[in-house]
Amino acid sequence: MFSGCIMKKIISVLLSLIIIIGSVLCTGVNAFALSTAKGVDVSEHNGNVNFNKLKNEGNKFVMIRLGWIGNGANNIDKQFWENVKKANAAKMNFGIYFYSYAFDKAEAQEEADFVIDTLEQMIDKGYGEYFTLPVAYDLEDKLISNNCNKTQITSNMVTFCEAVKNAGYRPMVYANLNWFNNYIDINTVVSKGYLVWYAYWGISTNNYLTKQIEVGKTGVKADIWQYDDGSIKNDNIDRNIAYNLESLIQPIPCVHIYDNGTITRQPTCTVAGVKTYTCTVCGKKKTESVAKKAHTYKNYVTKATSRANGSIVNKCSVCGTKKSTTVPKVSSFKLSATNYTYDGKVKTPAVTIKDSKGKTLRKGTDYDVTYSSGRKNVGKYVVKIVLKGNYAGTKTLYFNINPKGTSIVKVTPKSKAFTVSWNKQTNQTTGYQIQYSVYSNFKSAKTITMPKNTYYAKSITGLSGNKRYYVRIRTYKTVKFNGKNYNLYSPWSSTKYTTTKK
Repeated sequence: MFSGCIMKKIISVLLSLIIIIGSVLCTGVNAFALSTAKGVDVSEHNGNVNFNKLKNEGNKFVMIRLGWIGNGANNIDKQFWENVKKANAAKMNFGIYFYSYAFDKAEAQEEADFVIDTLEQMIDKGYGEYFTLPVAYDLEDKLISNNCNKTQITSNMVTFCEAVKNAGYRPMVYANLNWFNNYIDINTVVSKGYLVWYAYWGISTNNYLTKQIEVGKTGVKADIWQYDDGSIKNDNIDRNIAYNLESLIQPIPCVHIYDNGTITRQPTCTVAGVKTYTCTVCGKKKTESVAKKAHTYKNYVTKATSRANGSIVNKCSVCGTKKSTTVPKVSSFKLSATNYTYDGKVKTPAVTIKDSKGKTLRKGTDYDVTYSSGRKNVGKYVVKIVLKGNYAGTKTLYFNINPKGTSIVKVTPKSKAFTVSWNKQTNQTTGYQIQYSVYSNFKSAKTITMPKNTYYAKSITGLSGNKRYYVRIRTYKTVKFNGKNYNLYSPWSSTKYTTTKK
């Protein structure tokens, strides 16, 4: 038997052990208790947000809207860059969310590409240090629910989330109870390992600080619960509770620092090249397209002539691509003048050449011109044209320098005759021609040649008496050209008339 004193000591020790064990057990229970953290989500609709104030109010994290795609354009939330900058300055852990308008998988992929590209820009700008929370796909728009069924919306969600996951980020799905029940297969969300952001307002948070809220009766627990749409403090800022925030916080694996890149596929004139950049920290690679090279063309010219069109064929010596251009044939050669009157000055008529389309050829590029020497005295002269460049052939044109004319001094009537006198023109002149007719238009006219330039008068007899006659005169010069003699004439003088006597 133990004495009463000993029994009291034994009971005291047992009570102490019970207290200690109870304390340990309680500590153990607390060690596995649920942790919660307050946070907010913001967008351009909240305007200029004071992040330091939010942090001082006890908010541990923020979800920031990145943007949306609408009307064929990528739209970044107007406050996105300012918000991520402020989140980093306030040292607040943040994630991003993207508002979806995707009707099919292709559009969901476009949304993912836009998000991934923007996040890479954000990280490159140095705003990635506190980007530790997931990338959420915001599914709530009535335009989508009214036009897409549950299978399609779920497929779009998987496309977006898998692309985000493959880019190294953790995907999360944001929706309310109606969407999780009727438009999203929540079992797919769970089986794919996507995190859940559940919007459910109007109930007290007291019951869900020690236990994790579930999405309706699905049995799926939310990772973040959006419990308020700004009504509690009437400040338009959505409020959230994150469960076990420490497990949600996972810094991005690497803030990539890429090298200068190397060409991993050379561009040609048919295929764009590829330039590959490698992160010097983690070895991740990214690529960009290198523009195609220009074709290396060699020209093959079939020259145009005055009889046939030509062509220019440009053929790439690398890929064989051809471009063909027609060179229209030459249709006309023209001198600015073909007859000049002698004045002692050199004559050089301009040449105009046109193709069949009316284009004027260029001297020195398309043709060269040579002229006969001299070109000052009365005579016949040659203009020789040699086509070149895209044209072939020659053409010879001619022009005359004619003698200076003279004028009739008077016409004196006589019996069945008249005498005509004129001003002598001896310079660059061989002789004269006199023409007379009873018609003012010199119909059926008769011509008399005076073969010396010293003549100045001529009597014409054997005419009808009392008859009007019209008279005119011109000079001429006989020149030798290409071994033959040619008479070159001045213009006719003004007409004089007289009436013969009986």
